[in-house]
Amino acid sequence: MPVRLPLFFKFCLCAICAAASCAGSSRGWVYLWKQSHDPQTARALGRAQNDFEGVNFLYAKISFATGTNTPVLQKLPVDASTLGNLKTPLVLSVRISMLKAEAARYREMGADIADMIADCLRSTLADGIGVAEVQIDFDCPESKIGEYARWMGLFRARLPKETRLCFTAVPSQMRAPHFSDLAEQSDGFVLQIHHIAERGGRLCIFETARALTAVRDADRHGTPFRVALPTYGHVAVGEKQGTGQWTFYSEDFSPTGLKPGASVRVVRSDPLEVQGLMGEIRKHPPENFEGFIWYRLPVGDERFNWSYETLLAVADGAPLGANLRCEETVGSAGVLEVFLVNDGNIDAYAPFACALERGDVTACDTVNGFSWGRQNGRIVFSGGNAFCKLPPGGRLKIAWLRLKP
Repeated sequence: MPVRLPLFFKFCLCAICAAASCAGSSRGWVYLWKQSHDPQTARALGRAQNDFEGVNFLYAKISFATGTNTPVLQKLPVDASTLGNLKTPLVLSVRISMLKAEAARYREMGADIADMIADCLRSTLADGIGVAEVQIDFDCPESKIGEYARWMGLFRARLPKETRLCFTAVPSQMRAPHFSDLAEQSDGFVLQIHHIAERGGRLCIFETARALTAVRDADRHGTPFRVALPTYGHVAVGEKQGTGQWTFYSEDFSPTGLKPGASVRVVRSDPLEVQGLMGEIRKHPPENFEGFIWYRLPVGDERFNWSYETLLAVADGAPLGANLRCEETVGSAGVLEVFLVNDGNIDAYAPFACALERGDVTACDTVNGFSWGRQNGRIVFSGGNAFCKLPPGGRLKIAWLRLKP
């Protein structure tokens, strides 16, 4: 009969195998930040275990009851079977909601939150998921970083010594007086350089110069850290033109229900800019820099997150580009179907443009938001749905052509 290894030994074996398969790899880790898992999630995890050094998955959220600020734990419906069978190191993340409370209330609830963190680790182990690290994602106000440091000490006391304890941080938190105390209570942190802001009349996910400054600031605290690189995009909706007030949506955005006069913008992380930031950090790596972690793992046909192929190309430092062309396929009754094809290695986004060298077209019907026209013996196509993404290797039908007999 088969031999069943204890979970600890199973995890160690998986970690050793993963380390061997990723020897010399510089792709880094990847976040899975979904609140429920499905077959597409399982497929994405199956790919990630072979392509990245490890996976950080969101396991639970802690929120605070209105009025009492009582902490409430919600464990998310993750795919324990798939996670437990991955041959790569895992990090369990717990998201803690923003908390507006006095310092005394922070201290009162610290032990309860620490018990919840420990319970999350016990539950994952009971479900057959071996984790090497617990990571806390808390948007702690700068004025309460000292209280957060006390929490971190309680978290550390509740977890096994062999389990790393880390947290996420943004540049503004690192300027708080007690941030070094917080860092000292942990085994490391993840620096999140992505922060959507309106600068110079445009919305951006991050700026390279500011990100490099934040990386240098992170190194001053003497604690190991990773840099989280953004792979995602958002739709920003302003209810009134020129107010500077935006509501941000990710994959859940729908254009229905927008108020009249609403302004809609798409802001995406640029693969070329992200790859450039990676190169600058690698030129002069900080002393405490442990590597990169990608936010986030592409799952299925997401519209605003990078495709998986784009993520790999950027992580590998490959020359980047989207190469668009028109492709013809003979349909029924002599009608030509026209497809837009991306032969490049990064995602392409609307508006698109391409052309066919044809002077024998008598009629054309376009689809998927495209229009067409004639130019010097060519059929020129342009447009596309506003939120359309064409991944590497992708094909999108754009028109039917009827030719002269």
